[in-house]
Amino acid sequence: MIQAAILHEAEVELWEAVAYYEDRAAGLGLDFEAEIERSV
Repeated sequence: MIQAAILHEAEVELWEAVAYYEDRAAGLGLDFEAEIERSV
């Protein structure tokens, strides 16, 4: 399996997006984060 390095700035942006989606609908942000983890 290939390992991916996540830049700090990208991780910050990810968690900002998670918070944004979570504010829109409970669980949506966490679902988004899980999809990102699966695809990376």
